[in-house]
Amino acid sequence: RQMCIRDRLNGSDSRVNERMIYITSKLKGLLPDSVLPNLCIMLSNVPLLPNLDIAELKLDVDPQKVFSIDNLLFSTNLKKLTDFKMVIVESNFRENKNMLEEIFRLLQAFRPVDCRLFAVVSSEREKIKDKIKEIFEAQKTAQKYQDLTSQAIRDEMYCNQRIGDHKKNLHTTGKVQIKKLGDSATFNLFCLKHEINCMENCSQTKVDVRGSYLFRDYSVIEKINKDDVRCKTCGCTNLDDHIQDKQKYVIEEHDVLTDDPRIKSMVAQEEANLAQIKRNMQAINQDKDALDAQCRRILGELSVLFKQMKGICRKFNFYEELRSAVSMIDMRLINLNSSLGDENKNVAAIEKEISDLDKLMSAYQTILNGIKSIV
Repeated sequence: RQMCIRDRLNGSDSRVNERMIYITSKLKGLLPDSVLPNLCIMLSNVPLLPNLDIAELKLDVDPQKVFSIDNLLFSTNLKKLTDFKMVIVESNFRENKNMLEEIFRLLQAFRPVDCRLFAVVSSEREKIKDKIKEIFEAQKTAQKYQDLTSQAIRDEMYCNQRIGDHKKNLHTTGKVQIKKLGDSATFNLFCLKHEINCMENCSQTKVDVRGSYLFRDYSVIEKINKDDVRCKTCGCTNLDDHIQDKQKYVIEEHDVLTDDPRIKSMVAQEEANLAQIKRNMQAINQDKDALDAQCRRILGELSVLFKQMKGICRKFNFYEELRSAVSMIDMRLINLNSSLGDENKNVAAIEKEISDLDKLMSAYQTILNGIKSIV
């Protein structure tokens, strides 16, 4: 099958802007390698050399296949022309006729190409677009996880702060009496079992005297029968727990902290909330890990698709297409921000478009960073 690709450009426009570069990069990415020899460029509105630099478009076209044409018939009201100007128009018509004949001779010399390759290129590009869309959706999900993580970190901080504030008011100070053995200046008889002083200021002066047989002279010890005795103070009949020494039981009063039940319940509730927040953060991190694995898988599939596409269309460069798209979005954002000060503009609509473009720009930049290493 014989065919050619004609790219018509306005040769009088001296600017090679991002939009033109984006369009030509898209064009290159649509053409199978077998079609590139049949690519020619026609520059309109210019008789000889164009104002723009064709090399900047990076089309890599043979200079013999670049034509300039300036058709005055489509830009002039012939009825209003003077005879002299009519001569110029007729001369222009003959020149264009010769130019077109030359172009047609060139087109006839083009070798035939298989048009089915366009369908293959189109199919591969659609697969790549689908993968890019998957990454785009994954990035939106990643942003959602990032927002959830940030919120969980704030919740954890506030929860810890509330727990600290509650614990400051949790304890109240009270008094408690503690009975203990203490040193004494005199000898005393005390019972270890009942923790009481059975007799103070004893007349006996032996240290650590134990056993009932030694207490026969104490008035607090009485006989129950021939063999048994009993302490009148504590009631013990087995006096082995009685001791005489320079000690006695004393009662000391100490300050003690007690918990406010209401505040204690609030602390417990906040600690339960904190535990739930940590579980949520753990679940979010697991989802993020799964999403990262998904993105790595998609990038791997993209790498395979890029290699396949390069085998059909060596000029294909999706990275450059996205980069040009980012530049166009950036220019649009500059224009929108400059128009915010115009009171005749719909500020709300402009701000919404800026917000949407910012999100799109961020997503494209993330995708660019992801695919840069595989293109």
